[in-house]
Amino acid sequence: MVFRASRGFLLERRAKKIFGITSNPINSGFITSDGKYLNFGKGFENTPDLYHLRICRAYIKRPIACENRYLTDTNNIRTQISRDNASFELRHHPNKNQLEAIERASKGKEIFIDFTNNEGETLKSNHFKDFNQAKDWLNKNVL
Repeated sequence: MVFRASRGFLLERRAKKIFGITSNPINSGFITSDGKYLNFGKGFENTPDLYHLRICRAYIKRPIACENRYLTDTNNIRTQISRDNASFELRHHPNKNQLEAIERASKGKEIFIDFTNNEGETLKSNHFKDFNQAKDWLNKNVL
């Protein structure tokens, strides 16, 4: 378990160095464990299916399905934020910093949450009109 925590810490630190941090949730690709938004705002705007694959650059040796592996290894949260919607994919219950980041990113938007397993298969999913509904659902449905 210590190995996984260390690997996740190093991956997240490498991702922050590669992509940088943004204060604009629309430009983010992931929420880190400390509630920061990884800056995915440049490049790949016209190819959203490749957008999150950029996280594979955080690995020294790219594993199979690295975008899914990254979520498991780091406990980061995948994001897709627009003017009207805020979508989040997570593998665990968000920590306090991540909940605050979700709240900031979803202010005034419809919220979509997917709780997935290590292979990226959806275990539970729902959408909400406000953050309080989403937070209640997370507390009841996501470990």
